Amino acid sequence: MGSRMKELPLKRILFGPFIICLLMLTACALQKPQTASPAAPTTRDRNFFKSPVTTENEKVEFIAHTENKPMKAYLSMNLPYPPYQVLFEQIQKAEGIALTNRGEAHMTVITPVEYDKVLKKHLNIAEIHKIAEATKIQELPFTPVCIGKGQKELKGKLEKVYFVVVESPALIELRGQIEEAYIKKGGKPQEFVPERFFPHVTLGYSARDLHYEDGVLKNNKSCLYQFQQ
Repeated sequence: MGSRMKELPLKRILFGPFIICLLMLTACALQKPQTASPAAPTTRDRNFFKSPVTTENEKVEFIAHTENKPMKAYLSMNLPYPPYQVLFEQIQKAEGIALTNRGEAHMTVITPVEYDKVLKKHLNIAEIHKIAEATKIQELPFTPVCIGKGQKELKGKLEKVYFVVVESPALIELRGQIEEAYIKKGGKPQEFVPERFFPHVTLGYSARDLHYEDGVLKNNKSCLYQFQQ
């Protein structure tokens, strides 16, 4: 009996700190987690950037690119620049990088490479533009998906490009009409593939724009920042 009485204070000494630690851990668990302010995109999935497409977007005119020089003839959808200029400035701040751009916004629908290497053999650029204007290319719908990033080493330096990744079944359908016209005039199927298309709007780049031919795919696998929900 005497030994049990001596053990009792020791148990109380050991049990007391255990209760205190348990209470402290419980209090910490019940505290609400602190969240960072969404004022700056410190993580890649932060909803910071606003989609450049709104119902208030101004309408812009179609611009034909028909210059008879290598890599100068192509088809594009012209876009209002102000919302993309905002994204250009935001991405520089978010990434801590100085970028160059052309001071305008567009989506290339038929690339200079596609025209020079394939379509030009049976379909001239004027015919392609005629199809696009008949389809009302400037009014075709599209959905911005995210801001993407591509990079490639050029002259020993890693160069970067940032762009808005876009989805547009309507533009793919337009490319399909161009393929049909190409085949009717003697072109072979699969020489030009309408679905091999990565619609995007280039925001800016460190040295020069990087393209599919550089190994840069401007699709949803390149997403860096999501748009604000």
